[in-house]
Amino acid sequence: MTSIAVVSSASPTLPSPPSETEAKYYYAGLPSLPTLVARTGTTPWEMPTTQEALKSLHPVGNAPELKEAMGGSLSPKLQALLDSMGVEWTSIDVLRIGCAEEYDAPTILWIGVTPASLSGHDGVGVVLKCQELLKEYDITDVEVEIRESVVHRGPWDSTKADVDVRDPHRSDCNFELLDDNQRRLNLFLFGDAALNKYLRSIKAQIGYKLLACDPKEERLRALERSGFPATSKARRRVQAELDETRKAIKELTALHDDVSARWVTSESRTLDLKML
Repeated sequence: MTSIAVVSSASPTLPSPPSETEAKYYYAGLPSLPTLVARTGTTPWEMPTTQEALKSLHPVGNAPELKEAMGGSLSPKLQALLDSMGVEWTSIDVLRIGCAEEYDAPTILWIGVTPASLSGHDGVGVVLKCQELLKEYDITDVEVEIRESVVHRGPWDSTKADVDVRDPHRSDCNFELLDDNQRRLNLFLFGDAALNKYLRSIKAQIGYKLLACDPKEERLRALERSGFPATSKARRRVQAELDETRKAIKELTALHDDVSARWVTSESRTLDLKML
Protein backbone atom coordinates (compact mmCIF):
# COMPACT_ATOMS: atom_id res chain seq x y z
CA MET A 1 0.00 0.00 0.00
CA THR A 2 1.02 3.67 -0.29
CA SER A 3 3.28 4.75 2.56
CA ILE A 4 1.41 6.84 5.12
CA ALA A 5 3.20 9.69 6.84
CA VAL A 6 2.62 9.71 10.59
CA VAL A 7 3.61 12.46 12.98
CA SER A 8 6.02 11.26 15.67
CA SER A 9 4.20 9.35 18.39
CA ALA A 10 6.30 11.11 21.05
CA SER A 11 3.31 13.40 21.58
CA PRO A 12 0.95 11.92 24.18
CA THR A 13 -2.03 13.16 22.15
CA LEU A 14 -1.26 10.92 19.18
CA PRO A 15 -2.10 7.21 18.97
CA SER A 16 0.56 4.53 18.71
CA PRO A 17 0.44 1.14 17.00
CA PRO A 18 -0.98 -1.51 19.34
CA SER A 19 1.27 -4.08 20.95
CA GLU A 20 0.93 -7.70 19.88
CA THR A 21 -1.10 -8.48 23.00
CA GLU A 22 -3.39 -5.48 22.58
CA ALA A 23 -3.94 -6.29 18.90
CA LYS A 24 -4.94 -9.83 19.83
CA TYR A 25 -7.19 -9.12 22.82
CA TYR A 26 -8.46 -5.56 22.33
CA TYR A 27 -11.81 -6.89 21.11
CA ALA A 28 -12.12 -9.59 23.79
CA GLY A 29 -15.81 -10.27 24.24
CA LEU A 30 -16.69 -10.17 20.55
CA PRO A 31 -17.35 -13.70 19.24
CA SER A 32 -15.03 -13.40 16.23
CA LEU A 33 -12.26 -11.70 18.30
CA PRO A 34 -10.93 -9.65 15.35
CA THR A 35 -7.35 -8.40 15.40
CA LEU A 36 -6.93 -4.68 16.08
CA VAL A 37 -4.71 -2.89 13.55
CA ALA A 38 -4.94 0.72 14.74
CA ARG A 39 -7.19 3.14 16.61
CA THR A 40 -7.41 6.88 17.17
CA GLY A 41 -8.23 6.50 20.86
CA THR A 42 -5.31 7.21 23.18
CA THR A 43 -6.71 5.73 26.39
CA PRO A 44 -4.24 3.02 27.47
CA TRP A 45 -5.61 -0.48 26.95
CA GLU A 46 -5.77 -2.95 29.83
CA MET A 47 -6.34 -6.70 29.61
CA PRO A 48 -9.95 -7.39 30.70
CA THR A 49 -10.25 -9.49 33.83
CA THR A 50 -14.00 -9.34 34.50
CA GLN A 51 -17.15 -9.93 32.49
CA GLU A 52 -18.02 -6.23 32.69
CA ALA A 53 -14.73 -5.33 30.98
CA LEU A 54 -15.44 -7.41 27.87
CA LYS A 55 -16.46 -5.54 24.74
CA SER A 56 -19.84 -5.69 23.04
CA LEU A 57 -21.43 -4.12 19.97
CA HIS A 58 -24.40 -1.73 20.00
CA PRO A 59 -26.29 0.29 17.37
CA VAL A 60 -25.40 3.96 17.09
CA GLY A 61 -28.81 5.14 18.24
CA ASN A 62 -29.66 8.82 18.05
CA ALA A 63 -26.95 10.45 15.92
CA PRO A 64 -28.75 12.39 13.16
CA GLU A 65 -25.72 14.37 11.93
CA LEU A 66 -23.55 11.28 11.61
CA LYS A 67 -26.29 9.24 9.94
CA GLU A 68 -27.03 12.05 7.49
CA ALA A 69 -23.34 12.41 6.60
CA MET A 70 -22.83 8.68 6.12
CA GLY A 71 -25.97 8.50 4.01
CA GLY A 72 -24.70 11.38 1.91
CA SER A 73 -21.22 12.15 0.61
CA LEU A 74 -19.13 11.02 3.59
CA SER A 75 -19.26 7.30 2.86
CA PRO A 76 -18.06 7.63 -0.78
CA LYS A 77 -15.31 10.01 0.36
CA LEU A 78 -14.15 7.53 2.99
CA GLN A 79 -13.99 4.78 0.39
CA ALA A 80 -12.06 7.04 -2.00
CA LEU A 81 -9.66 8.05 0.78
CA LEU A 82 -8.94 4.43 1.69
CA ASP A 83 -8.47 3.52 -1.96
CA SER A 84 -6.06 6.43 -2.47
CA MET A 85 -3.90 5.11 0.37
CA GLY A 86 -3.92 1.59 -1.03
CA VAL A 87 -5.86 0.16 1.91
CA GLU A 88 -7.37 -3.26 1.19
CA TRP A 89 -10.55 -2.47 3.07
CA THR A 90 -13.38 -4.98 3.33
CA SER A 91 -16.04 -3.07 5.26
CA ILE A 92 -16.94 0.30 6.75
CA ASP A 93 -19.39 0.39 9.65
CA VAL A 94 -20.51 2.88 12.27
CA LEU A 95 -21.56 1.46 15.64
CA ARG A 96 -20.89 1.64 19.33
CA ILE A 97 -18.23 -0.59 20.84
CA GLY A 98 -17.62 -0.58 24.54
CA CYS A 99 -17.71 -2.29 27.88
CA ALA A 100 -20.52 -0.22 29.34
CA GLU A 101 -24.23 -0.02 28.54
CA GLU A 102 -25.32 1.07 25.09
CA TYR A 103 -25.68 4.76 25.94
CA ASP A 104 -22.14 4.90 27.34
CA ALA A 105 -20.30 2.97 24.63
CA PRO A 106 -18.24 5.23 22.32
CA THR A 107 -19.24 5.64 18.68
CA ILE A 108 -16.71 4.03 16.35
CA LEU A 109 -16.06 4.27 12.62
CA TRP A 110 -15.08 0.62 12.24
CA ILE A 111 -13.02 -0.25 9.19
CA GLY A 112 -12.28 -3.84 8.22
CA VAL A 113 -9.16 -4.70 6.21
CA THR A 114 -7.79 -7.85 4.66
CA PRO A 115 -5.75 -9.80 7.25
CA ALA A 116 -1.99 -9.05 7.24
CA SER A 117 -2.45 -6.32 4.60
CA LEU A 118 -1.86 -3.29 6.85
CA SER A 119 0.78 -2.75 9.53
CA GLY A 120 0.01 -1.08 12.82
CA HIS A 121 2.28 1.87 11.94
CA ASP A 122 0.59 2.48 8.59
CA GLY A 123 -2.78 1.85 10.21
CA VAL A 124 -2.24 4.77 12.59
CA GLY A 125 -1.75 7.04 9.59
CA VAL A 126 -4.95 5.73 8.03
CA VAL A 127 -7.14 6.24 11.11
CA LEU A 128 -5.81 9.78 11.56
CA LYS A 129 -6.59 10.63 7.93
CA CYS A 130 -10.11 9.23 8.34
CA GLN A 131 -10.59 11.24 11.51
CA GLU A 132 -9.52 14.39 9.66
CA LEU A 133 -12.22 13.69 7.07
CA LEU A 134 -14.82 13.29 9.81
CA LYS A 135 -13.84 16.69 11.21
CA GLU A 136 -14.58 18.25 7.82
CA TYR A 137 -18.19 17.25 8.52
CA ASP A 138 -18.00 18.66 12.07
CA ILE A 139 -18.02 15.13 13.48
CA THR A 140 -15.60 15.30 16.39
CA ASP A 141 -16.97 12.71 18.82
CA VAL A 142 -16.32 9.58 16.75
CA GLU A 143 -13.20 7.42 17.08
CA VAL A 144 -11.77 5.42 14.18
CA GLU A 145 -10.64 1.82 14.54
CA ILE A 146 -9.29 -0.68 12.03
CA ARG A 147 -9.51 -4.41 12.52
CA GLU A 148 -8.69 -7.38 10.31
CA SER A 149 -11.84 -8.75 8.74
CA VAL A 150 -12.84 -11.10 5.93
CA VAL A 151 -16.22 -10.46 4.36
CA HIS A 152 -17.87 -13.24 2.37
CA ARG A 153 -20.29 -11.90 -0.19
CA GLY A 154 -22.64 -13.93 -2.33
CA PRO A 155 -26.27 -14.28 -3.41
CA TRP A 156 -28.78 -15.45 -0.85
CA ASP A 157 -30.04 -18.90 -1.71
CA SER A 158 -33.64 -19.32 -0.55
CA THR A 159 -33.37 -23.08 -0.98
CA LYS A 160 -30.84 -23.13 1.87
CA ALA A 161 -32.81 -20.95 4.24
CA ASP A 162 -33.26 -22.93 7.43
CA VAL A 163 -36.75 -21.92 8.54
CA ASP A 164 -37.33 -24.96 10.73
CA VAL A 165 -35.88 -23.40 13.86
CA ARG A 166 -38.02 -20.32 13.29
CA ASP A 167 -41.16 -22.46 13.30
CA PRO A 168 -41.58 -24.19 16.68
CA HIS A 169 -45.02 -25.51 15.71
CA ARG A 170 -43.77 -28.46 13.66
CA SER A 171 -45.05 -31.83 14.86
CA ASP A 172 -41.58 -33.36 14.79
CA CYS A 173 -40.51 -30.81 17.42
CA ASN A 174 -43.03 -32.42 19.81
CA PHE A 175 -45.38 -29.42 19.67
CA GLU A 176 -48.99 -30.37 19.02
CA LEU A 177 -50.39 -28.69 15.90
CA LEU A 178 -53.34 -26.44 16.61
CA ASP A 179 -56.86 -26.57 15.36
CA ASP A 180 -57.89 -23.21 13.94
CA ASN A 181 -60.97 -23.19 16.19
CA GLN A 182 -59.04 -23.58 19.43
CA ARG A 183 -58.19 -20.61 21.64
CA ARG A 184 -54.55 -19.63 21.45
CA LEU A 185 -51.93 -18.24 23.77
CA ASN A 186 -48.82 -16.49 22.48
CA LEU A 187 -45.91 -17.42 24.74
CA PHE A 188 -42.63 -15.53 24.34
CA LEU A 189 -39.58 -17.74 24.82
CA PHE A 190 -37.39 -14.64 25.28
CA GLY A 191 -38.20 -10.97 25.63
CA ASP A 192 -35.81 -8.50 23.97
CA ALA A 193 -33.98 -7.71 27.21
CA ALA A 194 -33.67 -11.38 28.13
CA LEU A 195 -32.39 -12.27 24.67
CA ASN A 196 -29.75 -9.53 24.79
CA LYS A 197 -28.71 -10.67 28.27
CA TYR A 198 -28.42 -14.24 27.02
CA LEU A 199 -26.28 -13.17 24.05
CA ARG A 200 -24.04 -11.11 26.34
CA SER A 201 -23.58 -14.10 28.63
CA ILE A 202 -22.47 -16.23 25.67
CA LYS A 203 -19.97 -13.56 24.60
CA ALA A 204 -18.67 -13.32 28.14
CA GLN A 205 -18.02 -17.05 28.26
CA ILE A 206 -16.23 -16.85 24.91
CA GLY A 207 -14.07 -14.02 26.22
CA TYR A 208 -13.15 -15.88 29.38
CA LYS A 209 -12.16 -18.99 27.45
CA LEU A 210 -10.11 -16.97 24.96
CA LEU A 211 -8.20 -15.41 27.83
CA ALA A 212 -7.63 -18.88 29.28
CA CYS A 213 -5.95 -20.12 26.09
CA ASP A 214 -2.79 -18.00 26.38
CA PRO A 215 -1.47 -19.38 29.69
CA LYS A 216 -2.22 -22.92 28.52
CA GLU A 217 -0.35 -22.32 25.25
CA GLU A 218 2.61 -20.82 27.12
CA ARG A 219 2.64 -23.73 29.58
CA LEU A 220 2.60 -26.20 26.70
CA ARG A 221 5.50 -24.43 24.96
CA ALA A 222 7.51 -24.43 28.19
CA LEU A 223 6.95 -28.16 28.66
CA GLU A 224 7.94 -28.86 25.06
CA ARG A 225 11.11 -26.79 25.41
CA SER A 226 12.16 -28.71 28.50
CA GLY A 227 12.58 -31.91 26.50
CA PHE A 228 12.34 -34.10 29.61
CA PRO A 229 10.54 -37.43 29.06
CA ALA A 230 8.96 -37.05 32.48
CA THR A 231 6.95 -34.07 31.20
CA SER A 232 5.11 -36.08 28.54
CA LYS A 233 2.16 -36.77 30.83
CA ALA A 234 1.88 -33.10 31.75
CA ARG A 235 2.09 -32.11 28.07
CA ARG A 236 -0.76 -34.44 27.18
CA ARG A 237 -2.87 -33.07 30.02
CA VAL A 238 -2.29 -29.42 29.07
CA GLN A 239 -2.86 -30.17 25.38
CA ALA A 240 -6.15 -31.90 26.23
CA GLU A 241 -7.24 -28.89 28.30
CA LEU A 242 -6.30 -26.53 25.46
CA ASP A 243 -8.16 -28.63 22.89
CA GLU A 244 -11.23 -28.69 25.12
CA THR A 245 -11.12 -24.91 25.57
CA ARG A 246 -10.78 -24.31 21.83
CA LYS A 247 -13.67 -26.69 21.16
CA ALA A 248 -15.82 -24.82 23.66
CA ILE A 249 -14.96 -21.47 22.02
CA LYS A 250 -15.96 -22.85 18.62
CA GLU A 251 -19.25 -24.22 19.94
CA LEU A 252 -20.10 -21.05 21.86
CA THR A 253 -19.34 -18.89 18.83
CA ALA A 254 -21.60 -21.06 16.68
CA LEU A 255 -24.33 -20.84 19.33
CA HIS A 256 -24.08 -17.04 19.48
CA ASP A 257 -24.23 -16.70 15.70
CA ASP A 258 -27.15 -19.14 15.52
CA VAL A 259 -29.20 -17.40 18.21
CA SER A 260 -28.44 -13.95 16.76
CA ALA A 261 -29.58 -15.00 13.29
CA ARG A 262 -32.60 -17.13 14.14
CA TRP A 263 -34.18 -15.36 17.11
CA VAL A 264 -33.76 -11.70 16.16
CA THR A 265 -37.51 -10.96 15.83
CA SER A 266 -40.18 -11.37 18.50
CA GLU A 267 -42.19 -13.53 16.07
CA SER A 268 -39.39 -16.09 15.91
CA ARG A 269 -39.45 -16.32 19.71
CA THR A 270 -43.19 -16.87 20.08
CA LEU A 271 -44.97 -20.16 20.71
CA ASP A 272 -48.61 -20.35 19.65
CA LEU A 273 -50.15 -22.66 22.25
CA LYS A 274 -53.71 -23.93 22.48
CA MET A 275 -55.75 -23.11 25.58
CA LEU A 276 -57.14 -26.20 27.30
